Amino acid sequence: MPFRVLLYYKFVPIEDHVDFARAHLDLCFSLGMRGRILIAPEGINGTASGTADNADRYMCALHSDVRFADMEFKVGSAEEHAFKKLFVRARSEIIGLGIPVDMSRTGSSLTPKEFKEALSDPDAIILDGRNDYEHVLGRFRKALTSDVENFRDFPKWIEENLSVFKNRRIVTYCTGGIRCEKLNAYLLGRGFSNVSQLAGGIVSYSK
Repeated sequence: MPFRVLLYYKFVPIEDHVDFARAHLDLCFSLGMRGRILIAPEGINGTASGTADNADRYMCALHSDVRFADMEFKVGSAEEHAFKKLFVRARSEIIGLGIPVDMSRTGSSLTPKEFKEALSDPDAIILDGRNDYEHVLGRFRKALTSDVENFRDFPKWIEENLSVFKNRRIVTYCTGGIRCEKLNAYLLGRGFSNVSQLAGGIVSYSK
């Protein structure tokens, strides 16, 4: 029996996020889904697996909600469940930065082709939005990397290392897109004027 593995997120206001998390848990149980799904006032962030039919039903259920109608799913194949259990949790953030961020402004998104062109822009600062142990394993050649061990450490690092470049072009990337999207919202809130990100992160760029 074929299985599918889903990777997805969307920043969108969920005023009733605790109640929504309870209802979402029931939905996942009814479809036999497993994985880890975080739901917060700022949106949803999940990795889940299920049979091909039930994964399709799950995606259709989310797309039927106007808040998630345009949410992109990255879909992989598997021979069995990728996760042993199901966790659906209500949280204060779907990706923890630790400070309030206006997610209504996140800058522009770049296609892989546009991002590749940005790598050749001598005036662009390419910022790796991952933790230090991740970029040690590999990064884009021109990328500026940080020494942060946790995503929550980025605001302090930015203030200490990037605050003088608020008028420069900043292009961010991360693994799947969620961290750089929130990072860009933070940068715009701190007065950076030209901010963009690699849409879908390295996962999309490598396809």
